[in-house]
Amino acid sequence: MIRWFSDLPIERKLRVVIMVPAMAAFGIALAMHVATNLLHLRADLLRRPLAVDDLERWHTDWLHSTLGQAASVA
Repeated sequence: MIRWFSDLPIERKLRVVIMVPAMAAFGIALAMHVATNLLHLRADLLRRPLAVDDLERWHTDWLHSTLGQAASVA
């Protein structure tokens, strides 16, 4: 591997020395981006049942109060 690298012209050596770390950094950044999105998705999925439960509770309370007011008026 080192012999192959030493036989390359200087222009290709510079390309290898610049591109390999850049591609590695890009890969790490992409992996972190995906991991962060997955964590946020998990948090949203864990929170969603609580939000649905709160909405159902609010709707039931509103329905009971509306029906209660309608019954008292009639």
